[in-house]
Amino acid sequence: MINYKKSLSALAFVLCGSFLLVGEARADQNWPAPVIVSPTVSTVTAKPKPIMIGLAKSGSVVHIYIDGVYNGKTERLFHVSGTANFAYMPFLNLNRGYHSFWAVAEDAAGNKSAKASDSFTIELPMPAPTLIAPRNEAKFVNGQNLLLGLAKNDSQIKVFVDKKLYGQFKVRNHISGTANFYFKPQGLTRGAHIVYTTATDARGKESQWSGIRRFAVIEPRISSIVSTVADENVKTGTRTAAPAKQPTAAPKKTEPPKEPTAVEPEKSAENKPEPAEVATSASIDKTDNEPQTGTVNEQNGSQNNISFNLIIFIAFLGGIITWIIWINRELIREKKDGKKDAEPETTDEKDIK
Repeated sequence: MINYKKSLSALAFVLCGSFLLVGEARADQNWPAPVIVSPTVSTVTAKPKPIMIGLAKSGSVVHIYIDGVYNGKTERLFHVSGTANFAYMPFLNLNRGYHSFWAVAEDAAGNKSAKASDSFTIELPMPAPTLIAPRNEAKFVNGQNLLLGLAKNDSQIKVFVDKKLYGQFKVRNHISGTANFYFKPQGLTRGAHIVYTTATDARGKESQWSGIRRFAVIEPRISSIVSTVADENVKTGTRTAAPAKQPTAAPKKTEPPKEPTAVEPEKSAENKPEPAEVATSASIDKTDNEPQTGTVNEQNGSQNNISFNLIIFIAFLGGIITWIIWINRELIREKKDGKKDAEPETTDEKDIK
């Protein structure tokens, strides 16, 4: 007995498949398939959401299938050249391992192109570099900050400053398998910055970010010697920063004209001054340039102090001597009075007897 239900379902399945094949054949002829740029079969990445990049005819919507399952589509693409590019990121993380995908372009009328397929592999991420310097929250003068770190051999290091690629270089391998590297960024603006690095192997697999370091670029400071001299100049009102120029400029130019004026009257035989007059003239000449009067007053003051102290000491010593003499006299007088008071008492006793 024939099962009509099964036969009808089989006929419907064959008809639908034939319509799909005819539609794909029409699409193949009328609308071109997209071109996949990346990832490709040689791509090895550590990103769980690799970006799929390609080209398609302007006016297309690109549908993406990953491991045979529909994943999503792009917006309708347009470009004046007639060929638009597209980029698609999966909405879920993909597992590590081998993955295949394909892309299909669709025009505005619903016609679909042939599929363009490729594959890629997701592996564990490459070890991230380890930053040793700069210290976190460090401060540097521009051009002095140095980046130090460690990375795996055969690594391409990318340096990012303020989340922008600042430079890249390849490390020098070491027999231990871990290479050290350094990098000296220059031309940074003053202020706060952040820096981090990534490592990429020979196949293009990139690591995660290294630890983020924060540092600041400051203005160069004046040395302590120059700053102290500048402070002294500000206090005194002078503008020169080198104090050594003052003795060379003032004393040497003023001394030669003064010496002949002071010596010529002394050497003249007709008007030879007395010793007292020479002393006074010398003191007058010295008062013009050097404060000699202050030293003389200090000496006189010291002599006056010595004589005054000596007078006080002699007066004090005389007072002590007079006090001792007065005490001795009082003691002698008291002894005499005591003897006088004792004699009548003895005579009275004899009379009584």
